[in-house]
Amino acid sequence: MRQWRFEVFNRSGLTDTTGRVLGLMPHPERRVRPTQQPHWSHLKNKQDGDGMTIFNNAVKLIQKNF
Repeated sequence: MRQWRFEVFNRSGLTDTTGRVLGLMPHPERRVRPTQQPHWSHLKNKQDGDGMTIFNNAVKLIQKNF
């Protein structure tokens, strides 16, 4: 299996040639809910974190294509 690697803005990722397998560092699931953010109680905007955005986008992709 060939792999593709990238590093942008202190983030690293790895995927297979199909794009179906994805690994990211730091792990996006570490920030799914607002309460997982550092200093979350001081946040004015209590939206979901980046991890939930990635998950929701994956769900939309699957719903659209399968």
